[in-house]
Amino acid sequence: MAVGNSPIPRAGQEEGLYLPRALNPTVLIRAGIAWGRNDVDEGRHRRRDRTGWACVAALATLGALGCGVPSSGDAARGKEIFPACAACHGSRGEGNVELQAPNIAGLPRWYIEGQLRQFLGGHRGTVPADSAGRRMSVAAQVLTQSGDENGDVASVALYVSRLPAQRPAPTLPPGDATRGKVEYQACASCHGADGKGKYDVPPVVAQADWYLLAQLRKYREAWRGTNANDLQASRMQAVVIPLDDQAMEDVVAYIETLR
Repeated sequence: MAVGNSPIPRAGQEEGLYLPRALNPTVLIRAGIAWGRNDVDEGRHRRRDRTGWACVAALATLGALGCGVPSSGDAARGKEIFPACAACHGSRGEGNVELQAPNIAGLPRWYIEGQLRQFLGGHRGTVPADSAGRRMSVAAQVLTQSGDENGDVASVALYVSRLPAQRPAPTLPPGDATRGKVEYQACASCHGADGKGKYDVPPVVAQADWYLLAQLRKYREAWRGTNANDLQASRMQAVVIPLDDQAMEDVVAYIETLR
C-alpha cells in the first residue's frame, strides 16, 4: 500500500534513502550511516527519496544556537530550536507524509521527550531498513552536539506540546471500521476507548492514519519496541504481533471514527 508517492514500509522493505551533500558527513558517521541512495519499488509505485534527508541538514544549524538551558525546559529555547524540526514536521508541527514526518503539535510533553531520548539512546531509529527512523535518529543527535542535551530536549518538547493540535486529514483507503472496532478493544485498555490516551500513554486520535499504520507495522517487525527498559513499547509490540496487514488497516479505520 502506498500513500501518494510514499509507500508505507512492509516487512523486509527498505524505504528510499538519499543523503544531500549539504549534510555534514560527520553527523552520519557518528550515527553509523553511510552516504548512498536507494530506490523503493512497491508494485507500480516507485520513487527516489531526494528530500527526506534534506530536513536533517537543517538541524545542523542547532550547533550554533548555544546552550545553558535548565533541564526543566524553557519554551523560548524550544522556539529557537523548533525551526529545525519544522523543516520536516512543518511550521505548525502538522507533519509531512512525503517526508514520513508525523504530526507532533500538541502531543504530551512527556511523550515527545521520551521519544527524543529513545532516538538519542539508540533505542529507536537504528534498523537499517527504517530510513525515516534513521533520519530522526540523526536529527536527534544534533541536540546532543549543541552542548546541552537535557535542556534542548526538554525545551523543544515543552514548546511543541504547547502548539495548537492539528487534525490530520485521512490519506489511506478506508478499511473496515466495524472489524477495526473489535480489534481496537486490545488497544483501548491503554490508549482509552476514545483514543485520547492516558497519563502515561499517548493519544492515537492525534496522529495521521499513515503514521499509525506504519508504526503498527514497525512494532510487528521489531523495528520498534525492542528496548527491554521500555515496558510500554514491549507491551505495544506484544499486542501488535498477532495483527496482519488487513487487521491493522481496519484498526486505523476505526481510529478515524474517533476523531
